[in-house]
Amino acid sequence: MRDRQFSWRSAEREIVWIMGVIDQDALDCLRVVLADALDRSPGPLTVDLSEVDHLPTAALQILGDAGVGAAAVGRSLHVRAREDSVAAQVLRTLGHPFDEVRLEVADPRVSGGSPPQYLG
Repeated sequence: MRDRQFSWRSAEREIVWIMGVIDQDALDCLRVVLADALDRSPGPLTVDLSEVDHLPTAALQILGDAGVGAAAVGRSLHVRAREDSVAAQVLRTLGHPFDEVRLEVADPRVSGGSPPQYLG
């Protein structure tokens, strides 16, 4: 499998989909994406990691910091990942809290890049 370049999509104010490889070069971008999404979303924010190909512990620290920042202003940040994803394996192994979801119908690898549809 060929790793995909880091990217994100925020089709809804409450959900940010992170995709590809989160490498050293992408960490600052991840921090900015999360801060921007929290600024735009008045309520809870969900970060979907289902399409992440590489998830280093530094990215988990950024997610944790974003969650602390959200809580400081009375908001929340939720992490979710598809049950068979790389991210879910990493999150499970490290004991990082997340919502595990299963793929419903639309897989972005098949549906032309549309955000995936999940059952919660």
